[in-house]
Amino acid sequence: MLKWLGNLVDSNEKQIKRLQPLVDEINGLEPEFQPKKLSDYALHAKTGEFKARIAEATFEIRQQSDVAQKVLKHLKPVINEINSFEAQFKPLDEEQLRDKADKFKAELAKTTSRINQIVVVAQKIQTHLPTADEITSFNAQFKLLNATELPAKTKELKTPLENRVQRLEQDVTQFQKELLEADEKILPEGFSFLERLKSAMNEVNSLDSQFASLDQAKLEVRTVEFKSQFTEATSKITQEVTVSQQVQEHLQQVDEIIISQPILSPPELLDKTDDFKTLLEGECKQLQESITPLRKEQREVEEDALDELLPEAFAAVREAARRAIGQRHYDVQLIGGIILHQGKIAEMKTGEGKTLVATLPLYLNSLTGKGCHLVTVNDYLSKRDHQWMGAIYHALGVSVSSIQHEASFIYDPECKSDDIRWPRLRPVSRKEAYQADITYGTNNEFGFDYLRDNMVIELSQCVQRPSTTLGTGPLNYAIVDEVDNILIDEARTPLIISGQREESPQEYQVFARIAAQLQPETDYKMSEKGRSVDEIFESAYDSTERILRREGILKSGNLFDADKAHLVHHLRNAITAKEAYHKDQQYLVKDNEIIIVDEFTGRLMQGRRYSEGLHQAIEAKEKVKVQPESMTYATVTFQNYFRMYAKLAGMTGTALTEAEEFHKIYKLEVVVIPTNKPMIRQDFADRIYKDEASKFKAVVNEVTELNKKGQPVLIGTVSIEKSEVLSEMMRRRGINHKVLNAKPDKALQEAEIVAQAGRVGAVTVATNMAGRGVDIVLGGNPQGRNEKEWQQEHEKVIELGGLFIIGTERHEARRIDNQLRGRSGRQGDPGQSRFYVS
Repeated sequence: MLKWLGNLVDSNEKQIKRLQPLVDEINGLEPEFQPKKLSDYALHAKTGEFKARIAEATFEIRQQSDVAQKVLKHLKPVINEINSFEAQFKPLDEEQLRDKADKFKAELAKTTSRINQIVVVAQKIQTHLPTADEITSFNAQFKLLNATELPAKTKELKTPLENRVQRLEQDVTQFQKELLEADEKILPEGFSFLERLKSAMNEVNSLDSQFASLDQAKLEVRTVEFKSQFTEATSKITQEVTVSQQVQEHLQQVDEIIISQPILSPPELLDKTDDFKTLLEGECKQLQESITPLRKEQREVEEDALDELLPEAFAAVREAARRAIGQRHYDVQLIGGIILHQGKIAEMKTGEGKTLVATLPLYLNSLTGKGCHLVTVNDYLSKRDHQWMGAIYHALGVSVSSIQHEASFIYDPECKSDDIRWPRLRPVSRKEAYQADITYGTNNEFGFDYLRDNMVIELSQCVQRPSTTLGTGPLNYAIVDEVDNILIDEARTPLIISGQREESPQEYQVFARIAAQLQPETDYKMSEKGRSVDEIFESAYDSTERILRREGILKSGNLFDADKAHLVHHLRNAITAKEAYHKDQQYLVKDNEIIIVDEFTGRLMQGRRYSEGLHQAIEAKEKVKVQPESMTYATVTFQNYFRMYAKLAGMTGTALTEAEEFHKIYKLEVVVIPTNKPMIRQDFADRIYKDEASKFKAVVNEVTELNKKGQPVLIGTVSIEKSEVLSEMMRRRGINHKVLNAKPDKALQEAEIVAQAGRVGAVTVATNMAGRGVDIVLGGNPQGRNEKEWQQEHEKVIELGGLFIIGTERHEARRIDNQLRGRSGRQGDPGQSRFYVS
């Protein structure tokens, strides 16, 4: 194990060294993106330029993939039609089959004539299309033009374009009559192409008057847009013609096979039908198999194009961040962004700015137009990061959205929101949020939307992006924040969409009363960790049978009869609900409902329910309305869901200890990113007490001493109940403090509590809600305050020793404890931490 860790560290250092030349290149580009050389408008235009370069690099492979998919689409209906003929042909005699064969030959001759007409028109249209050499020449000419030469070049291009349109109109008119009689679709497609050329010509004419009023920067923008539109339009028409030629080749092959066959007897005809089915199924399979290497090749081409753009794109993002939010990416943050772009896990110590790092690879990968997801651990962080980083994306011309449990938002600086906390977030539909270039959201929201999309009746009802040409689906690229929590701690957690079963709540209520009368160690024994029933004794079964007979539930036999097995299951659930699930620890009671509390984040899990009747047992114990037990319609685990992304990356402060598991399950490599400044936090040894009461008393005593000198304190607890107990003890001591837990009245104040947790004399009692993704600034949040006053308070807190972290209990996963400690000592700030255990 030690040797493996040593090799891992050596490999990590080599990777960091290999990335340094790339970081140097990005730094070298920084002067070119300064405001003196690049205006805000020109910086915004860089995104269009990057997208055009990616489109040009991936044009050929995308064209091939479109052909393969469209041919496959044409062949599948042929197979279905052959299958439908099989049932029609079985009852026919030989004479009827001969009549059918004559009819087929006549229809085939007519169809062949129509196809020949289509090919002639397609060939005529193709003669008017610009060749690949012409397109290359056009692009090369435009790259050399300056602002004064562009209008003249535009006028020069008008005449040949008008001539092409005129010749195409003549050709289409010549074939119009016979194609209409043939009832084919090529004519509307020809006219559609004609309309596109007319539209392009009108656009060229309109440029004459528009260019006179444009300055240099705007003129450059229009040039980029014009080139991009031209490339897109010509590629689409070229694909259409290529597809028609490919379909023609396959139809001619079918034609030759049918014409060459003699008149067959009924048994021979049925055999031949099977041969045709086998032939076409093999053709479809072959086409499907051909898409697989195309998918891989397209991904490689796209990655190569993105790698080439990386230095410029990262430099653009860094400059946009400096202008929009006043923050500049450090070199170590650039390294973290490169690692994330490569589809790896970046371990960055807490406080190193992971939120800002994610903007680099998200922007770069959004240029492909396939969408990117940033996965957070809770709704608060997805909304906060969306608004915070939204200004950067907006400056670069990239759209960004966030999805919440009950709403979706898109960043819009013009929006006038009634909620002063989120002034620039405009509510939109869920589907519109997914159409944004970048989407922030929780793992639950992404997962459940995926399940719901797989249950819709019509594709138009889907909210996530539709499948791409190569079948990679809507899941293109994702960065998972706090990746160890989502992909390790919750990896096997199933997301379930369920319906209700018809079941009487009476049984759950009766078993809740039975469990209340039973005694541990006398009637049953719990497991070592106390989370499940290890054994139920005979005395418990006797008592249960007696009560069930009295209630009329057990009318004959006993609990061990085969048809009474569900009653034993109810008994186990009732005991488990009594002993292992407690109010304000594992769940809350709100509005007559049981709401689960996430043990890792301390947050409410709205809409989630325990399975196998356990949730109903808890409802019966708490005497709230018992909801019917659920029946699963669709389910997926986080582990399986995230493995469906074409490219997956993650970031966290605690991943190296799970590096082996990340590699085995997800093929993800962990790279440790060095800190920008040395870590100077003091982590004191644990203090151990014989019971909880004496431990809490010692905690309050230390908080009292720290509060007297003004040092800010954050106290971490493992449950809502413990946070309320400590809060009451400190209230009696007269210590002014704030409480942050999943209770609705407390959760609404989360942003305000976190913003002030680093101020002089601040005392905050929190559950795991404050353990991940929470940025506590020494001296408090500077926004809206006098800069000089904030700076004085910031320096005073540093003199006092920074934020003091007190943990009141060790978590089963050491990473959770490290996350709590990580709220202090961020970015080279001083800090202290200590855990109390009993």
